[in-house]
Amino acid sequence: MNERVAKLEALIPTLATKADIGEVRGDLHKMDASIVRWMIATIVGLFLGFAGLFFTVSNLMKPSSSTVTPVSAQPIIIQVPAAPSSEARELPGHRPASSQIQPAQGEKPPK
Repeated sequence: MNERVAKLEALIPTLATKADIGEVRGDLHKMDASIVRWMIATIVGLFLGFAGLFFTVSNLMKPSSSTVTPVSAQPIIIQVPAAPSSEARELPGHRPASSQIQPAQGEKPPK
């Protein structure tokens, strides 16, 4: 029994005192307050970030008033030249119909 008591008496100086426990409690309280502050700051930051994202996307979805929309589109009118007369005139790069081809001197007319 004396051996057991001697072991316990040797162990007592290594145990925590009331002051040690109070110091640990203070440290835990400081860490807890720090964690709460970080959590609140993170939540506020996320809220502001998502609010900014929402407003940005909603503004992109709106049609912008700076774009010019035509009030009324004017019709495009294309004027076609009159049909050519019976006299065929030669245009640059234009090949006349085979019935109008005149054979050169010494050539046979096309069939």
